[in-house]
Amino acid sequence: MKYKKITINDKFQVEVDLESGSFFVLRAGQLGEKDSFAFNLNMSGVEIGELSEKFAYPVKSVLHEFMDSPGYIVETESVIPFGTEPKIKRKFEILPGIIQITDDIRVHPATIENGFKVDSINIKGDWTEFALPDLHNTSSFLEWKSFSTESEVLYNSEQVCPILLLKNERGMIFELGTGFDLWRWQAAELYSLPERNIDDEIEYPKPVSHFKVTRQGDTVTVEREVLKADCPFPVTSKNWRFNWYVAWSESEDIQGSCSDSEKNVVHLDLGEMPTCFHARKNKKLFKNKVRMQLKYLNENTLQLDCVSPGLCKNPSHVARSSKEHALHWDLGDLIDLWFWANRQLISSNSDFVIRTDENSWFSELPSYLRISQKLF
Repeated sequence: MKYKKITINDKFQVEVDLESGSFFVLRAGQLGEKDSFAFNLNMSGVEIGELSEKFAYPVKSVLHEFMDSPGYIVETESVIPFGTEPKIKRKFEILPGIIQITDDIRVHPATIENGFKVDSINIKGDWTEFALPDLHNTSSFLEWKSFSTESEVLYNSEQVCPILLLKNERGMIFELGTGFDLWRWQAAELYSLPERNIDDEIEYPKPVSHFKVTRQGDTVTVEREVLKADCPFPVTSKNWRFNWYVAWSESEDIQGSCSDSEKNVVHLDLGEMPTCFHARKNKKLFKNKVRMQLKYLNENTLQLDCVSPGLCKNPSHVARSSKEHALHWDLGDLIDLWFWANRQLISSNSDFVIRTDENSWFSELPSYLRISQKLF
C-alpha cells in the first residue's frame, strides 16, 4: 500500500495515502486523546472533468527524513487509468507548523473535458471566525469576521483566494494559502482557444477560473477550479504545476513568538532590502550573506528584520516572457530560506529568524509566526 503516516512532536499528524479517497490528511491537536484534534484537513485531489484522481492507481510514495533537523519530504506519483491517463506527482515539504505542497499534473493530448479542479479541501474544526487578507494592502490589521449562519459562502470569485484564515475559541489559527505562483492559478487568463479550421463543426468555449470557499456546520470547504466552462473544451497538453501551503498556530505560539531569544542577536544586513525574494539574484545575495556570517556566529540568533512578503509582477523572476501573467509573491521563498539558513547554523549552535513589520497583518499569520521563531 502506498501509504505514509508521520507524527511530529506529538502535535500534528500527516497521512499520505494514494489508495484512499483522501490523498492528504492533516490532523493537529493533542494526538494522545481520541477525537481531540483541533482540526482535520482532507484533500480530495485532482479532477479533470470525469477523470478523477479518486480512481487513480499509485506508482510510488517515497519518504525522506532530514537527519539534522525536524522535517520530512514525501514524494508521490499516481496515474488516472482512464481517458488520456493524466499523471499526478506531488511533493509535500513537511515542517512543524508548516506544510508546502507542489502539484505536477501531466495532461496528455486530446483531453477534452468541462472542468479542471485542483486539490479541493475540507477543513473540519470548531471554527468561530474567519479572515480573507488582501495581499494588496498589508499595512493594516486583520479583519476577522464571525460566521453568520450555519451554511454560508465565504468567498466566490474568478480570482484566486490568496489566504484563508480560520480561528477557533481557544485562539488556534489555521492558514491555507496559495503558493508563489499566483499567475498559474489564474489559468483561464493564460488559456488560448485552439486554432479552428473552417470545416470544424466544434467551437470550443473559453473557460474561466473559479474559486469558492463555503461553510457547512463545522466544515469549511475550499474548491479551486482553475478551468471551468459549460461545454467541454481542450485542457492544454502540458505539465501543469501548482503550489499551495498550510500553516497553523496555537495561542501559545503567538505569545512565544514575541519573546526575546535567549541567545545574543546578530542582525543580518542585506544592504538595500530586496523587494522580492523569489528572484534568483536575491536568494543568492541572502545565502552569500549568511555564509559570510558563519565563522562569526557561536550560540547566536541571526535575525533578518522588517521583511514582509510582497506582490511582484517582474516576469524575469518566474522565467516568463509574458509581462501580463507573472503575478507572484515570496512567502514560500522566505520559508525555504529560513529553513536553509537554520540548517547552515546547526554546527555553531545558532539559529535564524525573520521578523516582519509589527504594523503589518503578516505578523499575525501562523506561517510568519513560525519563521519568526527558532527551528529547533
